[in-house]
Amino acid sequence: TLYSVRFADAYTGVAVGTYGNTYTTTDGGTNWTAHPNNIGNLRSLCGINTSTAWVLGDNGSIYRTTNGGSTWTRQLTNTNNNQLNAVQFVDANNGWAVGDNGTILRTTSGGTVTSVWENWSHEIPRDFLLYQNYPNPFNPSTTIRYGLPSPSRVHLVVFNLLGQTVVELFNGDQDAGWNQVVWNANVSSGLYFYRLDATSVSDPSKRFVDVKKMLLLR
Repeated sequence: TLYSVRFADAYTGVAVGTYGNTYTTTDGGTNWTAHPNNIGNLRSLCGINTSTAWVLGDNGSIYRTTNGGSTWTRQLTNTNNNQLNAVQFVDANNGWAVGDNGTILRTTSGGTVTSVWENWSHEIPRDFLLYQNYPNPFNPSTTIRYGLPSPSRVHLVVFNLLGQTVVELFNGDQDAGWNQVVWNANVSSGLYFYRLDATSVSDPSKRFVDVKKMLLLR
């Protein structure tokens, strides 16, 4: 199945679809060349010339090509839990992508996400969710966001490569909904991890534990 097609001129085009399948043409669509990529389903496609284009994949992923669609490189989005649905670039640096839960991503460097907006205020998540911190890498502060489908006992900690607790960001009960904590790091540069351990108050059998990594650069 193909989901999106983009022509840079009357002859040069790219089409994308399921299972990372990419097809390119240089004769206006009379003949197409297949480029299997095995990078999941590809949806909305935006190109600015015959070489450079961006495409949206599964789980909030964005891929970029600089060789007309033959190969694609994944770019960091910091929104792995929200599906992205449309992407638009106006030049090689400035672009936007939008998706579920009011997500809007912006880049001014051709791929590094510089802004993230997500509208969570009126919806209760259906499942426990832990988002990638933003920004990442960071210096000196970063925001950690998570969702609770029901009132829960929450323990959020940061630990280092040795498994030692660096800081306890939250330990207590919280209502269902979206939450965020800002960590102002007063530690040395390096790789750190944060772990969310949440248990439903009404049903202790519903427990969620997830760990993500983040990079502090001084």
